[in-house]
Parts: sequence; structure tokens; C-alpha cells
Amino acid sequence: MSAKPEQTSKKTRPDAPVLNGLSEIVDDYDAFIFDIYGVIHDGIKLYEHTITCLSKLRAAGKSICLLSNTPRRCHEIESDLSQINLPRDLYDHVVTAGDSAHDAVKERAGQKCWYAGTHRFEALLEGVDLEVFDRPDEADFILNAIPSSYALSPDEIYAELRKSLDMKLPMICANPDLVVNIGDETHICAGTYADWYLEQGGIVSYHGKPHAPVYDLVWEMMGKPDKSRTIAIGDSLKTDIQGANAFGIDSIFNLIGIHWNHIERSDASGKPDLDKLAQMIDNQPYKPSSILCGLSWVI
Repeated sequence: MSAKPEQTSKKTRPDAPVLNGLSEIVDDYDAFIFDIYGVIHDGIKLYEHTITCLSKLRAAGKSICLLSNTPRRCHEIESDLSQINLPRDLYDHVVTAGDSAHDAVKERAGQKCWYAGTHRFEALLEGVDLEVFDRPDEADFILNAIPSSYALSPDEIYAELRKSLDMKLPMICANPDLVVNIGDETHICAGTYADWYLEQGGIVSYHGKPHAPVYDLVWEMMGKPDKSRTIAIGDSLKTDIQGANAFGIDSIFNLIGIHWNHIERSDASGKPDLDKLAQMIDNQPYKPSSILCGLSWVI
């Protein structure tokens, strides 16, 4: 009689520890990099424990940088944060994908640009001598800052991108995020179109997480802290956790964000399903150092 195959037990917890709050790891790090949308606020208001967490970190002498994949520039984000009552003295720096993309745009001064964006993101073009068009027909390159609400429909966007492929136009992507949560709604971001363009053979330079240029900018601004004492906190495995992995720093996967609907328990408990969470992390290559179910402190 042949032996029965061994039964493998189903994993019920992720390998990374689930933290109760940041107080559990505060002594292990000197520099903290926070994603903004999905960690600091939900796109409309601050999360309940944001001010407490940042205040405790500041009191402990920690360096804090807020990092966002928004195409907007840092000074605009600082203004937004002030409007939702986040005190400026609770963080040291703000860095955005828009800041990194603006550096790339400056290198194309004198060229013709198809600006695929809105008035809201026009700080990307500030101080740069460009001819700007709203279609690719006469352009030398694409500046992709396509928001969730745009003058062109998705079908029209893809039609213009196909035309751009034929013209071999390089693309600067000013927001690598595929989607973003605004309140309780999920919206497609510029990164979705950039990834499609790249898959079709187009040339894309990405500015923002998980790509190195924006992390280099953050690291410089924070005074080049010891990477073994630096940690990033974000709600996206593809951008925040992948970016931290690639840059050689630890990371916290914050569950209250774009992945929450995939791992929320069905019993209305407001808690994550650890089995679903373990499978989600196991099924992709980007591994967090620890996990947090919403920004909190807790002693």
C-alpha cells in the first residue's frame, strides 16, 4: 500500500508580526517615512490617531518625512495638511512624486509636452520653458498626471496613448499609483495608464514609489539616516512595501487602506481576516517587516 501524502496545514497568520501600535517598535528606528493617503488621512480627514502618533514620535526625537505619490508639489500638500488641521511642527519634510517628476520635466526644457493632467497639477510645469498641448499630436514627450476625474474618458485616453506609441513618445509618469481611495471610493490613477503604456512597448520613467528617485530624494532630505534604523509605513504592497524593500529599509503594511476590502472579515467585527492577509502577502513578492491595522500608538 502506498503511503498517504503528507497533509499541509493552512497558514492562518502572516509571517510578519501584527503590531498593536507604533509604540512597540519606536525604539528600533530613528527615521520614519509615512505614506500620506491611506495612512495619515483618508483623502478627506485625518485618521483618529494620526496626531497622537506623530506627537509621540516627535517627543521621542524621531525624524519624520511624509511621502506621497500625488503629482502635486510638496508646498501644496503642506497647505492641504494644514487645512485638515495637521500641525506643521509634527513632521520634518513632505516629498511627493510631483517633486521628483518636476526635476525630470526641467531636463526637457524647450520641448513640446502633451500634458495629460488638470489645472490642479500644473505646478509640475512651473518654471519650465515648454510648449504645452492637450493632445499628443505635436508633442515630444508625455507628462502623465492623469487624475481620477479627467476631461477624456478612459477609452479616449487609451486612443491617445496608442497614437503616442506610434509616435514613440517617452512618458514621464508623475504618479505611479494604480488606484487611490478618496473616502470610501476607489479611483484609477496615472500609474494604471503608465503600466499599460510600458506593457505595449512604450518608454516610461516613473517618479514616486516604488521607484528609486523619490526614495533618494527623501533620504537626502532626511540627512541620509542609517537605513537599518529607517522604516516606511504605507497601505500599498505594490508601491510602499515594494519601494521600501528595494531601497533596503524596513516597512509596515498598514491594512486600513487600498487593500482593506480584500482582507476584512465578513462578521462585521472591523478586524482583518488573518488567513486572507497571509495569503495576500504570500502570493506576491513584496514582504513587510510588520503589519498595523490602522495608525495607532498604544502602550
